[in-house]
Amino acid sequence: MKDGLSINCAGTTALATGLNPLAQAYQIECEKSKRRKVVQQLASHLSMVFYINPDEQALVLTLCGGHVKNNLEALKCWIETRLTDDNNEEQASFWESELSRVFS
Repeated sequence: MKDGLSINCAGTTALATGLNPLAQAYQIECEKSKRRKVVQQLASHLSMVFYINPDEQALVLTLCGGHVKNNLEALKCWIETRLTDDNNEEQASFWESELSRVFS
């Protein structure tokens, strides 16, 4: 946005006269932080629903090819690779059915 109002990470509105590189970097970091939070919440939820022990390694190969240390990290990796702009607003039931397909 060149001129006008922009929304910052805190959700407040500020006058923007062209986003400088620092403001752009801040905005990108805010988006990354939001995404990490969503991924963490979904992974925790899925491990609870499917009775997955987050500290074990049973799903590491199945979900992410073996390059993480435990089931929780594998779930995060799996979610991260499938999370898009189109499905980032989906409810937990969507992710439950997606993971059920992987397990089938």
